[in-house]
Amino acid sequence: MLGADIGKQMIQISCCQKSQNEITEALYQLPKEPEEENIINQIREFLKEQQLFLKDGDKMILSFSEASPDKMKAMKKKLLEAGWQGGEIRFISRENAFVHYVLHQEMSLYDHTVLLFDFDGTSLFGYRLEHPKKKTPKRFQVEKSAVGSFDLLGNEKDRGRVFDEHFASVARQLLSKEVVSAVFLTGKGFEGDWLSKSLNVICSGRRAFIGQNLFSSGCCYCGMAEEEEKDYMVCAPETVFYESGVVDGAGDESFVTITKAGRAWYETKGSVDVILERGGKLDVIFSNLLLMEKQVESIDVSALPKRPRKTGRLRVEVQFLGNKKGLITVRDLGFGAFSPATHQVVMKEFSLL
Repeated sequence: MLGADIGKQMIQISCCQKSQNEITEALYQLPKEPEEENIINQIREFLKEQQLFLKDGDKMILSFSEASPDKMKAMKKKLLEAGWQGGEIRFISRENAFVHYVLHQEMSLYDHTVLLFDFDGTSLFGYRLEHPKKKTPKRFQVEKSAVGSFDLLGNEKDRGRVFDEHFASVARQLLSKEVVSAVFLTGKGFEGDWLSKSLNVICSGRRAFIGQNLFSSGCCYCGMAEEEEKDYMVCAPETVFYESGVVDGAGDESFVTITKAGRAWYETKGSVDVILERGGKLDVIFSNLLLMEKQVESIDVSALPKRPRKTGRLRVEVQFLGNKKGLITVRDLGFGAFSPATHQVVMKEFSLL
């Protein structure tokens, strides 16, 4: 498992092998414009330093401080061109990485709410993680919010003191609202010896941890969790909570899955072939696994070629374009030589509640 967290100025890389329990890690400075080539060069440098060689079955999971589908697509293309052909490449949010990092710690640390403060020296962000214990399936909800912008970096001696007082006030206010099991601090801004009053506030009645490897290690742990039977769902900004499918009219009308819930929307895509039993309408069912509610999207396929009953095969594809919206495509595949395919399509956008 290779995990990498890519920030504006730094890239933190972590690596865990199945045969070992420890995570190897390194932190690198990035040029002002962290283009894909610079990021890949740092990953190559890390692999060279650790004498690691890519092979089939390896996983690379990356998180970004700022990400977009276009940026992730370009990054994946460059990684494939650079030789990462046999392994899986995935992208997750920092929120998702944070959850998996916490879940890999002892359970007492997330018995109640968990807070994370991420400070790069100018911008401070807060993450709040909770899990309603009575909910089924078990879900871990994480929220990210901007706490404020500060100018801590520099040589002026009083900058650290001023921010320490301000951060202590912010922490005291947040910690007074609920029971917090643990607090994590990450980011270059927390380095140095300026933390004094704020640490006294944070460490009062709870455990606190500081380090730079939280997001990259969380990426590794996310990859590990996917290879295990997990009974929980991470509610991150990119997560799709809906399972989609169609009802098989043959026999006892079983549900045939097209896409599964729990993955990032930009990785959620699937298709299934069906033989339309009746009418010019096809129903795709979306099941929200958190709320246990269903939503049906009906697609008018009357524009596709008319065929005798049970001699027309359709391919139904569902692609998410956000965690609650996407596109359904239905394509005419015919029925072999008896009824040749036309590959005509009908499409419908969907928006879920």
